[in-house]
Amino acid sequence: MFSDDAASQSGIYSKPGELANTMNVQESESLEDIDSEFAEILDSADRILEDKKTLCRKFGDLSQERASQLSESIPSQSIETASFLRNESKTWDLISSLFNRQTDNDDNVALQEHLRVLRWLQDTAPKLQPTTYDKKEWKRSGVSSFEQRSRKINASMKTQTMMEIDDDGPQRQKRRLQPQGSDSNRQITKSLFNFVRRGQIKEAIKMCELCDEPWQSAGLYGYLEHNQGMTDGDGVLRVKSLSSLEATARNLWRTSCSQIAKDSNADLYERATYAALCGDVENTLPACSTWEDTVWAYYNALVENLLHDIMVSGSGSTNDIPPEEIIFSSAQRKDNNADRPTRCFHYCQAMIITNRLDELVDALHNALVLKKTANELLIITDNNLRHHLLRFVTLLILYLSSISAYTPTAESDAIICEYIKCHSQSDNGLKAQIVALYCSKLSSAEKQAHTYSTYLQHFDGDRGERELLIEVGQHHQLDVHRILWNLYQKEAPTKLKQYSPSTTTRHIKSEPVDPSVVRQIRSIEWLTFDERLHPEAIIQSNAMIRCFLADGNISAAQTVFAYLPSSIISSILNEQTDDKRDLNHIVAEMKLDDVLIETCGLFSLWSNLHTKRPTETDSLEGLRAYQEWASQFEQLSFTLISKLQHLLRSRWCLNDNPGQMIPNAVLRQMYIPELVLNLHQVLFETQELLPGNLEKSLGISDMVASDELGINLDFVRAHRMGELVHRIQQSSIKMLQLQQQS
Repeated sequence: MFSDDAASQSGIYSKPGELANTMNVQESESLEDIDSEFAEILDSADRILEDKKTLCRKFGDLSQERASQLSESIPSQSIETASFLRNESKTWDLISSLFNRQTDNDDNVALQEHLRVLRWLQDTAPKLQPTTYDKKEWKRSGVSSFEQRSRKINASMKTQTMMEIDDDGPQRQKRRLQPQGSDSNRQITKSLFNFVRRGQIKEAIKMCELCDEPWQSAGLYGYLEHNQGMTDGDGVLRVKSLSSLEATARNLWRTSCSQIAKDSNADLYERATYAALCGDVENTLPACSTWEDTVWAYYNALVENLLHDIMVSGSGSTNDIPPEEIIFSSAQRKDNNADRPTRCFHYCQAMIITNRLDELVDALHNALVLKKTANELLIITDNNLRHHLLRFVTLLILYLSSISAYTPTAESDAIICEYIKCHSQSDNGLKAQIVALYCSKLSSAEKQAHTYSTYLQHFDGDRGERELLIEVGQHHQLDVHRILWNLYQKEAPTKLKQYSPSTTTRHIKSEPVDPSVVRQIRSIEWLTFDERLHPEAIIQSNAMIRCFLADGNISAAQTVFAYLPSSIISSILNEQTDDKRDLNHIVAEMKLDDVLIETCGLFSLWSNLHTKRPTETDSLEGLRAYQEWASQFEQLSFTLISKLQHLLRSRWCLNDNPGQMIPNAVLRQMYIPELVLNLHQVLFETQELLPGNLEKSLGISDMVASDELGINLDFVRAHRMGELVHRIQQSSIKMLQLQQQS
């Protein structure tokens, strides 16, 4: 069995250990191994009680790392997989932010929740390209020479471009910049907006200073100044109310920002920047081109307005922000050109942000398990992406359940089972460690055992490999007793469940066992891996043997013994158990069954050897051949006679047991007459080699007539008394002939 330390050190997930080596499993270094890497992180966290926030970070880091390893020069499927992993990494960051922070039970709870979403959107925004700011390059251009000549030619001409180049010129004159100046201004305002979009206010101010545009940063300085009343230390948000003077100053700053945001002559990004600063979502949205930008615009407004309400009591500035459902519905319209993984994750992120986890799991259950198309955002037709989505959702369910943020349901269990099924169908060899780990996460011991036993069903490895798979389940604290019993029930011969005496064949045969029957017989092997099931292994083996004997299938009955170690029988008889008396009776019967099977095999050998009797000749070679045959035939006959007599006098299956599915009478009427007739044949045919055997063949009639052995009744039930009478008559005639000759 694996110990906890051994499990972590041997790399049983990312690089399969003993189990994989035994089965010659070649694990790939490709993306498919990500399942093993996630499983190893999950299992390690369970064993060392790792901080849940750290677990989230590891999930996110692994997703990002694996995404970065995929080159966009390879096929489109890998590009989509890389996109999936990048989105997954962002989602783990979101989960960590929302579910792993301390929250005070005060009026700031809503603000804290919105602020976490806002900061997640800021932190996960695409990084800005590094830029070297050049004052000359960014400086706004003056009046062109063309404009100067125009004024000389026609002093009355009304120019459409600005005639003065001070910073407030465009607003005061309500005229546009020249094209060159407009482009430069657009570069500046767009960069400012991008900094604000990422929450990088100080970096935006620095850019304004480097570009010799200090007036552009006036609103930004105001943002820093008027938000000093908010602190966020140790994951706890604290906001203090402003004094009357401070509140007046903040209102004035917000009004100024709002006026610039609503100025139709101002640049698009300039308006959006000031709108974002003062929480004006309407004028922020025109600069937002993606789902993330749109959600950011709303949550930025929510945070700013809630913050203003707390600082400036009773301002009521959040009334114009729509409900979260409308926010994400609006954002979804920006996803028309997004790839499938991105659209899917945006839906998941929206449900996580709005804490609609039950609804999310139900939707994923419909899409991934029931394969319903109710939500087109979750439709994943590519098997590779579907596999990854199942993995992510499984980890999401397990993580949220571990921090009591989600209560497992039948739907969540079904999703985990569907993910486990992916590994059952994998062509990369058995992944028992992964399967056992996720089975252990199901909500009940019964489901765990059922799922793991389904995974192991029909496994054709040798006994050692099977035992190792059970040890893997035991390592993950699965109910091995229940698993083994489930496996036996799944694989046991159906004849044991539906046998009817009326279908019993009267023909005893010895032929190769069909492989499908062998697999059914091997089910008994599962019961031998748990000491608590050893008594059941003996009981079920006996029932299986009786069933095959009733079918006349001697080879199948013999195969049962091959999968029941003799040590188990010995250990059971030495233990004190409540049903030991019954077990003693069953073991005694099985030992005689073994003799019966052996005797049937010996009789086949004897019959075959009997037909190969060489012709006696006067030559030395012929004499030697006959003597060798006679010696072998005599020894085999002696052994066979001994076993037949022992079996017939042993009272095998003589006393009926009401608990047996197959009545003893059925077995006796099928085998006892056959054994008696075989004994007569051996004695009769060996009368020359073994003197006295002819007289013994006549004595069989006394054995049959004995009421103690009950053989006569077996002949009557089998309707074979006539055959016995004929055989005894044959011996009598032979005896008379010999007497006459002598």
